[in-house]
Amino acid sequence: MKSIHAFYYALIIMFLAACGGGGSDSGGTAEANNDGVFVGTIEATASTIGLSQTESAPLQIVVQDNAVTSITIDDESTTGSFPIDGNNITVSVDASTLVDIDDDVSCSGPIDLIINFAGDTLDGTLDASLDCMFEGAAIPVDVTGTLTATR
Repeated sequence: MKSIHAFYYALIIMFLAACGGGGSDSGGTAEANNDGVFVGTIEATASTIGLSQTESAPLQIVVQDNAVTSITIDDESTTGSFPIDGNNITVSVDASTLVDIDDDVSCSGPIDLIINFAGDTLDGTLDASLDCMFEGAAIPVDVTGTLTATR
């Protein structure tokens, strides 16, 4: 059971790291100034073959020139430049483009993060349906979660 726990934690960290490191954004011209440092919490649940594991971690999102430029989760930082469209941003990354955390774990599939800004707060959701290989076994993994933060 301990290796399954480590597997879920690795998947969640891989997913969270993806939020700031590549993919696509919704584009568009920003209407609101969301610049600042948002600090809060992210919680994600990874589920597969009747098992699930939920983890939460501290979250920091930096917005500069109305674009998300940095996401830090539990002391792990990623950077990018994802313009905010009005008060919303969608980041989508394929799990196969992520840095491998463990040679025994690899995943592919879309990872989506949607963030909504409202003044000095933000909230959002994360969603992923991944095809993973773990110690040679194919395992479908669904990851869902939420995030909240204040400036």
